[in-house]
Formats: sequence, C-alpha cells, structure tokens
Amino acid sequence: MLEPVFWSGIGADKAAAWAAEHGGITLAKQAKGWRETSIEFALGAGGDVRVLQGDSLRIDAHFRDEFHALKVNPNVSSITAINPDTGIAVTLWSR
Repeated sequence: MLEPVFWSGIGADKAAAWAAEHGGITLAKQAKGWRETSIEFALGAGGDVRVLQGDSLRIDAHFRDEFHALKVNPNVSSITAINPDTGIAVTLWSR
C-alpha cells in the first residue's frame, strides 16, 4: 500500500515524482478534491507521516487543516518535513 505524502510550497509535479520514487502517493494523484478530501487523506494516514517542503519549514494555509487532522489522528506517531532537493528531514511533531 502506498503511504500518504503531504507537501507544501514545492509544486505538485515535484511532490508527486518524489512520492512515487519513495513508495508514497500525494493527494493530487489520489483524488481531485481539496479541503475535505485533504482532511480525509490525513485522517487515513498512520505512522511517521512525510511532508515535502522547500527551503523553509512552514505550516501554511494549504497545509494547516491537514496538519491539525494528522495531529488528532491516533494512528499518526510523528510528522516529518523532508526537503526533496537536499533530503534533509526535520521532525515537525511527534507523540
């Protein structure tokens, strides 16, 4: 099963390519929905959830609802931001 990969500020194509290479799937490739679908996507995630972000770590307007849904999801143990260009990973949140 492909693991959900979230992204912010790096572009849908870059995020989808990274996710495909690393055993994941982005919402854009899963469905053509936005707020409600992205929250459902977050509520279906589990384990260490990966979020692709560029040079600056941020919880922007597009990711805010997903971030909250991930934090209240009891199946999510942590949220890790990954810069797809550098591979640097930073833990954003953990239980």
